[in-house]
Amino acid sequence: MLNGSSQAAVTTPEDGLAAINAELDGHASAHLLDETWLRRGKQDIEETMRADQAVGRLTLARLNELALYLAGSYADAGLVREAGDLLVNPPVVWVYLEGRTRRVKKERHTPLTEQFAPLAGHEDPKAWLRKNAKVVVGERPLLIELADALKPLAAFRPGYLDSVLQRHQRIADTINLVCGLHVPEDSDFLEHLYRMPLDQREFMKAGFCRFNLDLFWRLGREIFSSSVCPGTALNTLIADGNYKQVPV
Repeated sequence: MLNGSSQAAVTTPEDGLAAINAELDGHASAHLLDETWLRRGKQDIEETMRADQAVGRLTLARLNELALYLAGSYADAGLVREAGDLLVNPPVVWVYLEGRTRRVKKERHTPLTEQFAPLAGHEDPKAWLRKNAKVVVGERPLLIELADALKPLAAFRPGYLDSVLQRHQRIADTINLVCGLHVPEDSDFLEHLYRMPLDQREFMKAGFCRFNLDLFWRLGREIFSSSVCPGTALNTLIADGNYKQVPV
Protein backbone atom coordinates (compact mmCIF):
# COMPACT_ATOMS: atom_id res chain seq x y z
CA MET A 1 0.00 0.00 0.00
CA LEU A 2 1.04 3.57 -0.64
CA ASN A 3 1.40 4.49 2.99
CA GLY A 4 3.32 1.33 3.81
CA SER A 5 0.76 0.11 6.33
CA SER A 6 -1.18 -3.15 6.62
CA GLN A 7 1.18 -5.01 4.33
CA ALA A 8 0.38 -8.29 6.08
CA ALA A 9 -3.22 -8.03 4.87
CA VAL A 10 -2.14 -7.94 1.23
CA THR A 11 -1.74 -11.56 0.16
CA THR A 12 -2.19 -11.47 -3.63
CA PRO A 13 -1.52 -9.03 -6.47
CA GLU A 14 -5.28 -8.48 -6.70
CA ASP A 15 -5.39 -7.59 -3.01
CA GLY A 16 -2.45 -5.25 -3.57
CA LEU A 17 -4.15 -3.36 -6.39
CA ALA A 18 -7.39 -3.16 -4.42
CA ALA A 19 -5.50 -1.70 -1.47
CA ILE A 20 -3.72 0.80 -3.71
CA ASN A 21 -6.99 1.90 -5.29
CA ALA A 22 -8.47 2.39 -1.83
CA GLU A 23 -5.48 4.59 -0.99
CA LEU A 24 -6.03 6.59 -4.17
CA ASP A 25 -9.67 7.11 -3.24
CA GLY A 26 -8.65 8.37 0.18
CA HIS A 27 -6.25 10.94 -1.28
CA ALA A 28 -8.49 12.34 -4.02
CA SER A 29 -8.12 15.94 -2.91
CA ALA A 30 -5.45 18.49 -3.82
CA HIS A 31 -4.59 19.23 -0.18
CA LEU A 32 -3.90 15.52 0.47
CA LEU A 33 -1.58 15.08 -2.51
CA ASP A 34 2.04 15.93 -3.17
CA GLU A 35 4.75 14.85 -5.57
CA THR A 36 6.48 12.52 -3.12
CA TRP A 37 3.28 10.59 -2.39
CA LEU A 38 2.43 10.30 -6.08
CA ARG A 39 5.90 9.01 -6.97
CA ARG A 40 5.71 6.39 -4.26
CA GLY A 41 2.30 5.40 -5.58
CA LYS A 42 3.64 5.00 -9.10
CA GLN A 43 6.38 2.70 -7.83
CA ASP A 44 3.93 0.61 -5.80
CA ILE A 45 1.56 0.22 -8.73
CA GLU A 46 4.31 -0.79 -11.14
CA GLU A 47 5.62 -3.38 -8.69
CA THR A 48 2.14 -4.83 -8.14
CA MET A 49 0.73 -4.70 -11.68
CA ARG A 50 3.06 -7.35 -13.12
CA ALA A 51 0.50 -10.06 -12.38
CA ASP A 52 -2.48 -8.06 -13.69
CA GLN A 53 -1.48 -5.71 -16.48
CA ALA A 54 -5.00 -4.55 -17.41
CA VAL A 55 -6.11 -3.50 -13.93
CA GLY A 56 -2.63 -2.26 -13.14
CA ARG A 57 -2.62 0.12 -16.09
CA LEU A 58 -6.07 1.44 -15.22
CA THR A 59 -4.82 1.98 -11.66
CA LEU A 60 -1.82 3.83 -13.04
CA ALA A 61 -4.22 5.93 -15.14
CA ARG A 62 -6.09 6.80 -11.92
CA LEU A 63 -2.82 7.94 -10.33
CA ASN A 64 -2.13 9.99 -13.46
CA GLU A 65 -5.53 11.65 -13.10
CA LEU A 66 -4.61 12.67 -9.54
CA ALA A 67 -1.25 14.03 -10.71
CA LEU A 68 -2.88 16.05 -13.50
CA TYR A 69 -5.51 17.35 -11.10
CA LEU A 70 -2.84 18.41 -8.61
CA ALA A 71 -0.70 20.14 -11.25
CA GLY A 72 -3.75 21.95 -12.58
CA SER A 73 -4.78 23.00 -9.08
CA TYR A 74 -1.29 24.32 -8.42
CA ALA A 75 -1.30 26.31 -11.66
CA ASP A 76 -4.77 27.73 -11.02
CA ALA A 77 -3.64 28.86 -7.56
CA GLY A 78 -0.59 30.62 -8.97
CA LEU A 79 1.81 28.02 -7.54
CA VAL A 80 4.02 28.02 -10.61
CA ARG A 81 7.03 26.26 -9.09
CA GLU A 82 4.94 23.38 -7.74
CA ALA A 83 3.08 22.94 -11.05
CA GLY A 84 6.32 23.15 -12.99
CA ASP A 85 7.94 20.51 -10.81
CA LEU A 86 5.28 18.02 -11.89
CA LEU A 87 5.44 18.86 -15.60
CA VAL A 88 8.78 20.32 -16.68
CA ASN A 89 11.35 20.50 -13.88
CA PRO A 90 13.17 17.17 -13.34
CA PRO A 91 13.66 16.19 -9.68
CA VAL A 92 17.08 14.69 -10.36
CA VAL A 93 19.68 16.18 -12.70
CA TRP A 94 23.33 15.08 -12.56
CA VAL A 95 26.23 17.27 -13.62
CA TYR A 96 29.48 15.56 -14.66
CA LEU A 97 32.44 17.95 -14.46
CA GLU A 98 35.64 17.71 -16.49
CA GLY A 99 38.48 16.32 -14.38
CA ARG A 100 36.25 15.14 -11.55
CA THR A 101 35.25 11.56 -10.93
CA ARG A 102 32.17 12.30 -8.81
CA ARG A 103 29.00 13.65 -10.33
CA VAL A 104 27.21 16.60 -8.74
CA LYS A 105 23.47 16.80 -8.22
CA LYS A 106 21.83 19.95 -9.50
CA GLU A 107 19.85 21.91 -6.95
CA ARG A 108 16.34 21.63 -8.31
CA HIS A 109 15.28 25.26 -8.07
CA THR A 110 18.69 26.87 -8.62
CA PRO A 111 19.98 27.73 -12.13
CA LEU A 112 23.13 25.87 -13.10
CA THR A 113 24.89 29.17 -13.72
CA GLU A 114 24.19 30.22 -10.15
CA GLN A 115 25.05 26.88 -8.55
CA PHE A 116 28.38 26.54 -10.35
CA ALA A 117 29.36 30.22 -10.47
CA PRO A 118 31.96 29.75 -7.67
CA LEU A 119 33.74 27.08 -9.73
CA ALA A 120 33.75 29.28 -12.82
CA GLY A 121 35.70 31.97 -11.01
CA HIS A 122 36.01 35.09 -13.18
CA GLU A 123 34.82 33.25 -16.29
CA ASP A 124 31.27 33.56 -17.54
CA PRO A 125 29.36 30.65 -15.89
CA LYS A 126 27.54 29.73 -19.11
CA ALA A 127 30.77 29.52 -21.08
CA TRP A 128 32.47 27.60 -18.28
CA LEU A 129 29.63 25.08 -18.09
CA ARG A 130 29.67 24.52 -21.86
CA LYS A 131 33.36 23.62 -21.69
CA ASN A 132 33.45 21.69 -18.42
CA ALA A 133 30.07 20.12 -17.71
CA LYS A 134 27.85 17.40 -19.08
CA VAL A 135 24.26 17.52 -17.83
CA VAL A 136 22.21 14.31 -17.58
CA VAL A 137 18.61 14.02 -16.43
CA GLY A 138 18.48 11.30 -13.80
CA GLU A 139 14.75 11.33 -13.16
CA ARG A 140 12.15 12.98 -15.36
CA PRO A 141 9.15 15.05 -14.23
CA LEU A 142 6.37 12.86 -12.85
CA LEU A 143 3.73 13.70 -15.47
CA ILE A 144 6.16 12.86 -18.28
CA GLU A 145 7.06 9.53 -16.67
CA LEU A 146 3.39 8.67 -16.20
CA ALA A 147 2.53 9.53 -19.80
CA ASP A 148 5.25 7.19 -21.04
CA ALA A 149 4.20 4.43 -18.65
CA LEU A 150 0.64 4.67 -19.96
CA LYS A 151 1.55 4.32 -23.64
CA PRO A 152 0.39 0.66 -23.69
CA LEU A 153 -3.16 1.99 -23.16
CA ALA A 154 -3.00 3.36 -26.70
CA ALA A 155 -3.49 -0.19 -27.99
CA PHE A 156 -7.18 -0.08 -27.04
CA ARG A 157 -7.86 3.53 -26.09
CA PRO A 158 -5.63 6.00 -27.99
CA GLY A 159 -7.87 8.93 -27.09
CA TYR A 160 -6.79 8.76 -23.49
CA LEU A 161 -3.17 9.61 -24.24
CA ASP A 162 -4.34 12.46 -26.45
CA SER A 163 -6.36 13.82 -23.53
CA VAL A 164 -3.31 13.55 -21.26
CA LEU A 165 -1.12 15.55 -23.66
CA GLN A 166 -3.86 18.15 -24.09
CA ARG A 167 -3.94 18.63 -20.34
CA HIS A 168 -0.14 18.87 -20.20
CA GLN A 169 -0.44 21.76 -22.65
CA ARG A 170 -3.25 23.31 -20.64
CA ILE A 171 -1.09 23.27 -17.51
CA ALA A 172 1.82 24.83 -19.40
CA ASP A 173 -0.47 27.52 -20.85
CA THR A 174 -1.84 28.35 -17.39
CA ILE A 175 1.68 28.60 -15.97
CA ASN A 176 2.59 31.05 -18.73
CA LEU A 177 -0.61 33.01 -18.10
CA VAL A 178 0.13 33.30 -14.39
CA CYS A 179 3.76 34.26 -14.99
CA GLY A 180 2.58 37.01 -17.33
CA LEU A 181 0.95 38.79 -14.39
CA HIS A 182 4.33 39.27 -12.69
CA VAL A 183 2.81 38.92 -9.23
CA PRO A 184 5.50 39.54 -6.56
CA GLU A 185 6.65 36.33 -4.88
CA ASP A 186 5.63 37.61 -1.45
CA SER A 187 2.08 38.39 -2.64
CA ASP A 188 -0.97 36.14 -2.52
CA PHE A 189 -1.86 35.23 -6.09
CA LEU A 190 -5.57 34.60 -5.48
CA GLU A 191 -5.90 37.84 -3.54
CA HIS A 192 -4.20 39.63 -6.42
CA LEU A 193 -6.56 37.92 -8.86
CA TYR A 194 -9.72 38.99 -7.05
CA ARG A 195 -8.54 42.59 -6.83
CA MET A 196 -8.44 42.74 -10.62
CA PRO A 197 -11.33 44.33 -12.56
CA LEU A 198 -14.06 41.79 -13.26
CA ASP A 199 -13.46 41.58 -17.00
CA GLN A 200 -9.72 40.95 -16.51
CA ARG A 201 -10.39 38.41 -13.79
CA GLU A 202 -12.82 36.49 -15.99
CA PHE A 203 -10.31 36.53 -18.83
CA MET A 204 -7.68 35.04 -16.51
CA LYS A 205 -10.02 32.39 -15.15
CA ALA A 206 -11.00 31.35 -18.67
CA GLY A 207 -7.38 30.32 -19.19
CA PHE A 208 -7.16 28.23 -16.03
CA CYS A 209 -7.00 24.43 -16.05
CA ARG A 210 -10.11 23.82 -13.93
CA PHE A 211 -9.65 20.05 -14.05
CA ASN A 212 -11.99 17.70 -12.25
CA LEU A 213 -11.75 14.10 -11.05
CA ASP A 214 -14.66 12.62 -13.02
CA LEU A 215 -12.47 10.24 -14.98
CA PHE A 216 -10.59 9.23 -11.83
CA TRP A 217 -13.82 8.11 -10.15
CA ARG A 218 -15.21 6.48 -13.30
CA LEU A 219 -12.04 4.43 -13.68
CA GLY A 220 -12.38 3.33 -10.06
CA ARG A 221 -15.89 2.07 -10.68
CA GLU A 222 -14.68 0.27 -13.79
CA ILE A 223 -11.88 -1.49 -11.94
CA PHE A 224 -14.20 -2.81 -9.28
CA SER A 225 -16.93 -3.90 -11.70
CA SER A 226 -16.01 -7.18 -13.37
CA SER A 227 -18.95 -6.88 -15.74
CA VAL A 228 -17.58 -3.75 -17.43
CA CYS A 229 -15.18 -4.16 -20.34
CA PRO A 230 -11.86 -2.35 -19.66
CA GLY A 231 -11.80 0.91 -21.55
CA THR A 232 -15.48 1.85 -21.23
CA ALA A 233 -14.81 4.61 -18.73
CA LEU A 234 -12.02 6.07 -20.82
CA ASN A 235 -14.21 6.00 -23.91
CA THR A 236 -17.18 7.67 -22.22
CA LEU A 237 -15.29 10.46 -20.49
CA ILE A 238 -13.14 11.31 -23.50
CA ALA A 239 -16.14 11.29 -25.82
CA ASP A 240 -18.12 13.85 -23.81
CA GLY A 241 -15.13 15.87 -22.57
CA ASN A 242 -16.18 15.72 -18.92
CA TYR A 243 -12.64 15.14 -17.74
CA LYS A 244 -11.59 18.63 -18.76
CA GLN A 245 -13.10 21.33 -16.60
CA VAL A 246 -15.32 22.22 -13.67
CA PRO A 247 -16.72 25.70 -12.98
CA VAL A 248 -14.66 28.07 -10.84
